[in-house]
Amino acid sequence: MIIKNMEAFTSQGNFRGRKAVLDIIEVGLHAADPYENTKKLFRIQDGKLIVGHPTSQLTGRRESDGRLSQDGSRQEQLVFDLSRVGNIYVVGGGKAAQRMAKAMKDVLGSLITEGHINEHAMLYAQNSGSRFQE
Repeated sequence: MIIKNMEAFTSQGNFRGRKAVLDIIEVGLHAADPYENTKKLFRIQDGKLIVGHPTSQLTGRRESDGRLSQDGSRQEQLVFDLSRVGNIYVVGGGKAAQRMAKAMKDVLGSLITEGHINEHAMLYAQNSGSRFQE
């Protein structure tokens, strides 16, 4: 459950209406979660790392100019024989990078050689009110 205080929102007023809205929000947040979506795309099977999912809704192919063609072709899975892979590095940045990296760590575990995740963060210095970047 993503919404931790659902009871506080549904303890007064239109209980059914509020519950319905919160359930819809909960499903939407879960569907957009980078952790869940990334975890669906990586799996280890028979000593192979498989990237992609057969039921993925990603369709199309890239044209030479970088545009995505809408011809209905499915994105192919990438298969890596782990007995032939020396190192696996995880590198990422941006708002969803932490959740995506966690999913990769949960799937790949000790197979990850090393990684670096960069996330923009604005922090406030205590007592001074000045901003600085970490």
